[in-house]
Amino acid sequence: MFYSLDKRLIPLPEGETIQEGELYVEIMTKQEFAVKYDRLVRDHLLMRSMEKIQHCKADILPDCIIGTILMPRKENLQAKKIGFGFYMDQKKLIFVDDSGEVEQMFSEFEKIQILEKSYVAHAFYEFLDYMLSQDAEFLEQYEESLSAKEDEMAENVNEIPKDFEQYVLGTRKDLMALHSYYKQLVDMGLSLEHCPNGIISAQDCSLFALFVDHVQRLFSDAQMLREYTLQIRDMYQAKIDARQNKVMQFLTIVTTIFMPLTLITGWYGMNFSIMPELHWAYGYGTIILLAAFIIITEIIIFKKKKWL
Repeated sequence: MFYSLDKRLIPLPEGETIQEGELYVEIMTKQEFAVKYDRLVRDHLLMRSMEKIQHCKADILPDCIIGTILMPRKENLQAKKIGFGFYMDQKKLIFVDDSGEVEQMFSEFEKIQILEKSYVAHAFYEFLDYMLSQDAEFLEQYEESLSAKEDEMAENVNEIPKDFEQYVLGTRKDLMALHSYYKQLVDMGLSLEHCPNGIISAQDCSLFALFVDHVQRLFSDAQMLREYTLQIRDMYQAKIDARQNKVMQFLTIVTTIFMPLTLITGWYGMNFSIMPELHWAYGYGTIILLAAFIIITEIIIFKKKKWL
């Protein structure tokens, strides 16, 4: 897929070729890139980077910039990420992608272009900015879902939400993926902002400085959500501890109530022959009444003390 670059990205019909000297963006698979650009000295380095894409990066080489992008899927942050590579020099920007995701993004991005693009770096900057265009709204919705979960816990003081531990664990993994993604994009943006090989002009470097600022704000929001998740987890743990404390308090009270009875049974379990109550006709009934009196008295005292 070709896009010519003349202040705007213009998709070229299938079969139409780029004129010599014309700036362009091309999207192709790894196999197509290896065949068509086999003469490029640096293509093997890009191919090695794409064997197992692990993060976002931009390598500044003397005559080009190559790198990879690993983007999480917003609909499922723990699913397999979208990974692709890129090659950029002063004349062309090539995206190497086997998944078809980049072509889909470009078909949407091409319809909402904002800046006039006179250089390849303009197109790359605006594409990166488009990648993040919905992230602020996504993080806001994520914060609202966390707030709703917090409200649910606050309303149900005596109840613990079902599967809450799994929810917190999944949330922490989601935010960790976003946190790592934005951190890598900041590093990549800084490399492009301070590009020393002349492929990106000083004016375009200022655009990538804007990109870095944008990503850093998203990074800060993701960090805030991680801390918010920890607060909700602490609230959940406090609720668990409060329930356990109530259980222990109840067991302590029960133990205390029956402790005098344990003393009585232990005392009369010695079976000394000189104990007069052993041969007294009313001894058994008297011990029952004594035990009942002790229990009732203790319950009355505990209620007055508000221990029950």
